Amino acid sequence: MIVPRAAIALAALPFVAGCVGGLLGEGDSDQLYRLQAELPASQGGSAAGVPAAQRTAIVLLPLSFAPEIEGDRMLAGRGREAFYIKDARWVAPAPSLVSDALASAFDVRAPALLLADRRDNAGAEFALEVHVTRFEARYPAGTDVESEAAPVAIFAGEARLRGRGREPVAVRSFSSAVPARENRVSAIVDAHAEGVSTAAAELADWTQAAIAAAPARNVTGPDKGESGSVRSDGEP
Repeated sequence: MIVPRAAIALAALPFVAGCVGGLLGEGDSDQLYRLQAELPASQGGSAAGVPAAQRTAIVLLPLSFAPEIEGDRMLAGRGREAFYIKDARWVAPAPSLVSDALASAFDVRAPALLLADRRDNAGAEFALEVHVTRFEARYPAGTDVESEAAPVAIFAGEARLRGRGREPVAVRSFSSAVPARENRVSAIVDAHAEGVSTAAAELADWTQAAIAAAPARNVTGPDKGESGSVRSDGEP
């Protein structure tokens, strides 16, 4: 059964002997998958050896995802059709997994930045908004999804860097497309992990560069000289 895109909220392909076969429909039990991204270190080294006082604080706001990809199911598509991969789910909702990948990317690749806790972000000078529009496995149009044709893992969206007063500092679109090695769920998961890690590394590099290029900022409050904060909903 193919689920129309309008009714989607992230599903999965079944697999027979590890293959994406018997693909459509609902299974009795689901295999859980982690999004394990491997991130190369930046030439400037990781943030581990940089004192917090020397780093610029930034808040990573809760990620927003398109409705069909904000759950724990794996979306796939072919042409204008969209469906979920049967019997396969992420271990947590996609926004949580991608948020963890972004946090790891900042730790590894952006030593000049310090991710502040959303609940205790006094002194944070910047906030990063990330909206993910695509997180899916795309099959070539006209192919049988239960054949040997492997899909491409697509991850795309937009990031906005804002100052403490929500003024825009920089904006960037991001996109990755990684072909799966074969038409198996494990291979699709590996392709997603590579695509997300690539995009996360690029966003960390871009954010650090954008902040470095931004005009010097006053880190105290406008009236009382107190550090301000950014609410988790993005409001200062």
